[in-house]
Amino acid sequence: MRPVVGAWPEVGAWPEVAGLTGPADVVTCHHALYNVGDVRPFLTALTESARRTVVAEVTARHPLVALNALWLRFHGLQRPLIPTAVGLIDILTAMGLRRGHESWQRPGGRDYASLDELADVTRRRLCLPPERAAEVGDALVEAGVGPQSPAEVASTDREVVTIWWDGTAA
Repeated sequence: MRPVVGAWPEVGAWPEVAGLTGPADVVTCHHALYNVGDVRPFLTALTESARRTVVAEVTARHPLVALNALWLRFHGLQRPLIPTAVGLIDILTAMGLRRGHESWQRPGGRDYASLDELADVTRRRLCLPPERAAEVGDALVEAGVGPQSPAEVASTDREVVTIWWDGTAA
């Protein structure tokens, strides 16, 4: 995971660069926890960097879980249904952190101007070459995506969970 730390240019991967940032009153993590390979050290570094509170925001399910059927169709791969916000809350609890959380719905809306644009983004997410874009577009239409209103397939789950817990920085 290589987030930009603070307002500086990218300086390294979290949590390895946590010591370079110094403590803050509030530490935030916005939709980055889905792709963290080893989440406990990541969460520990967030916790140790906050003097007061850590706030993390994630969708209830991984934002790309809606592409699972397409991964199966194009690659023959059965994709997992995790990580989830509930799993993250369970990990925080197991770590002994007192956490709170609130679920809410983000507003819906049209994310792409055309089916072609959505097909191209989806094709890249599926790790397919450009020449397969039309095939992906056909699969999207078969899945119920309307050519005149191409909703973001990967964001059909608009339930967001905001989670917070106490920091431990001095």
